[in-house]
Amino acid sequence: RPKRLWIDAICINQDDIQERESQVDIMRHIYRSATDVIAWIGEDNSPRDERGVAFLQQLRVRTVCTGDWPRGLVKATAKLEPETFLWLLSTAPSGVFTSPWFDLLSIFERPWFSRIWTVQEVVMGRSVGVWCGCHGIEWMDICYCAVFILRHATHALRNLAKLDTLDSHDLQGLGLRIYHWQRLIAAAKKIHVVGLFTS
Repeated sequence: RPKRLWIDAICINQDDIQERESQVDIMRHIYRSATDVIAWIGEDNSPRDERGVAFLQQLRVRTVCTGDWPRGLVKATAKLEPETFLWLLSTAPSGVFTSPWFDLLSIFERPWFSRIWTVQEVVMGRSVGVWCGCHGIEWMDICYCAVFILRHATHALRNLAKLDTLDSHDLQGLGLRIYHWQRLIAAAKKIHVVGLFTS
């Protein structure tokens, strides 16, 4: 059975301001009527992108979510086990810039996540998938990841003083990790707002 595709970047003349404005008014109806909505966030231009997608999906599995989102997620992850906390802060031997969180940041920092008009894609769509190059991501995986970051980042960093497994020479690397946490939190807040509408 042939499928009908509506692609905003192609179906709307991007150089015609009047056409763009008129199409914006009906786009919510198009997304609401679509069987599936595919949000394209760009090419996977580096190994970081592929690792970021894989880590995002792994993070949802590690949270062991139960019940409805987001309440079930918050309940299921109310307390961080020490080994989970250390896993969150872990980096590869070569340094913080190979950290899985840094890879994840390459996904969240894409322009798609900061464009206000993309909100209606995931709010109005009945079934939403996100594509980064040839890698598919479930929208709810992104929402789970965002909530997990928002739920635990501040709490986890407050408990740094309680850890006796970090040596003093780790402080510089830890500072960089905290910096990346802050950037992730900023990106996650945007996703969380949209996720509240789709829960």
